[in-house]
Amino acid sequence: MTLYSYSRINCFFQCPLKFKFNYIEKPKVELRQGIEAFMGKRVHETLEYLYKLVQHTKLPESKELINFYEKQWTENWNELIVINKEGLNSKHYHDLGIKCIKNYYSKNYPFNSGTVLGIEKKIIIDLNGKFKVQGFIDRLDESKPGHYEIHDYKTYSTLPEQSKFDQDTQLALYAIGLQQEFKDLKSVDLVWHLVVFGKEMRTHRTKKQLNELKKETIQKIKEIESAKEFPARKTALCDWCDYQNYCPEFKHEIETEQLPANKYLKEEGVVLANKFIELKTKEKEIETELNELKQAITLYAKEKGYNVLIGSNGKISIHETKSMKLPKKDSKEYEQLEKIIKKINKWNELTSLDQTKIKKFLEEKPNKKIEELMEERETITIRATRK
Repeated sequence: MTLYSYSRINCFFQCPLKFKFNYIEKPKVELRQGIEAFMGKRVHETLEYLYKLVQHTKLPESKELINFYEKQWTENWNELIVINKEGLNSKHYHDLGIKCIKNYYSKNYPFNSGTVLGIEKKIIIDLNGKFKVQGFIDRLDESKPGHYEIHDYKTYSTLPEQSKFDQDTQLALYAIGLQQEFKDLKSVDLVWHLVVFGKEMRTHRTKKQLNELKKETIQKIKEIESAKEFPARKTALCDWCDYQNYCPEFKHEIETEQLPANKYLKEEGVVLANKFIELKTKEKEIETELNELKQAITLYAKEKGYNVLIGSNGKISIHETKSMKLPKKDSKEYEQLEKIIKKINKWNELTSLDQTKIKKFLEEKPNKKIEELMEERETITIRATRK
């Protein structure tokens, strides 16, 4: 039985191909680390160190924590750490980590808001006897008997809205695990420490929400296990991906970027791409010119009363059709139309304002009130026939 994790499940829905590389094929790659993740790891280690001291009744000074952070930074720094943001260097991130520790220290001193039950606590969530999810809680507290708190440290560079935390599934999954582990459990609070800003966000889940999450997670795992295709899904996260050499979205670029100019311009893929882009550009230019010509033909044909224009190489036919179009959603007309259709008990029949069905309905049963709210649309079709 595969033991899943939040990151494993999340990986599949972010990019199925990355999931395949990460958990199935496992090609040998040089694993890089973004400096944001590196800095976040050092801050986590420092706060873990803090609470281990607190558990042993020692209350360290902030200077001791910063010294620990400095030591961890120096010992773990390596050349594979990547900085993607322009204008920033390792010192900027190093100093930001110190700021995070100072923010947390000043806000939470003397660290006695609850009894610390676990640091980096392993949790197993049994979803249905068949599927299980494993996770690690940054810190687990008991604020009072039966009332637990799951604490998570985040080094986000932007401040998320409350809705992000209300919809979070990672800590909510851990709450399910606590329900299974602690029989005296009365409540679980989910707590995020946004250490860059010195802020704390809290939320909780009802039993109904946790049951729904359990069902959703089971469904996601079933989808993963039944997957036969693993397509690449390009997102902003691709910049931090270690599998670009294998990914069809980046493979050609990486294979050709080191070629000298004389070979690069002759490389088959480059030649094909350049030719396509050239023709596509011409197509857009022709399309613009063609649309202008269509407008001129339409105006001329209307003015003269022609449906057909004869040329030396063939002929063109001009056909005008009129149809009724639904008013725009969120408009007053749309609201009025919705009320009328519901009033005549045709809402289900017309499938929530389906344009095709409304048109057919009006052909069978004309309704002036509905027709007045519909917008008239004129469509011109021009066809060419060569001799």
